[in-house]
Amino acid sequence: MPHLQTLEISFHPLPNPDVKRQYLDMPMVTQVTLPNLRWFSFSGVSAYLEALLPQVMTPLLEKLDVFFVHQLTVSLANLKQFISSASNFRFTTATLFFREDGVDLEGTPREGTIMSALSVSVDCRAHNRRVFWAAQMCSVLGPVSSTVVDLALFHEESAFLIPLYNHASRIQWREVLKSFNNVKTLSLSKAFLWELSLSLQVHDGESPMEVLPELKKLRCLASEDDLPYTFDIFLEARENAGFPVELFCNA
Repeated sequence: MPHLQTLEISFHPLPNPDVKRQYLDMPMVTQVTLPNLRWFSFSGVSAYLEALLPQVMTPLLEKLDVFFVHQLTVSLANLKQFISSASNFRFTTATLFFREDGVDLEGTPREGTIMSALSVSVDCRAHNRRVFWAAQMCSVLGPVSSTVVDLALFHEESAFLIPLYNHASRIQWREVLKSFNNVKTLSLSKAFLWELSLSLQVHDGESPMEVLPELKKLRCLASEDDLPYTFDIFLEARENAGFPVELFCNA
């Protein structure tokens, strides 16, 4: 298929986990090159995608859409390698969007671009696992995330998205943010203010530069009255470290 430009693979997952393991254990076959593929879309479970990606080369790929159905565990090592090796996948903007029934990660080449170059989505209706999945999805970006300078966290208005804050959620939020060490602007919708302000605080032995060391601007889509006092602790720690962060409110 040397002239193929668009490829979509979509199916319902098989319920037997042993079948999925067999796909991952299959021996490698001769790699296939799709020299003109520009858009690849996959919908299913991660095991099938992980088995497929090492066997395919797509040197001119410009857009990748991945949708995972609900899974308790996920393997994304080959997806991470695939994205890292794609020469056209370099983003300046990344967006995490928390839906009522899942989480989306999108990467766009530059500010103002309408169509994302990368879209990774997971169907997850368990509220207490949304941040876990967000951390897993961000981890697939690998070296590609180094070009992201604008990061936004949004949510669907109708969804109750944020669980009660605890130590586990703090670790997961910090894993999300550590995937973007060159981000200069972080935008947060109102639902994330309390969670993120606590997750950004420095605990014993931690450096204030451990998370988002290049951050210069923090944009909160809320009024000043809605801002939790806990943001002041983070801002003060960055100020004392000599790397101040400017706060903007936009209700």
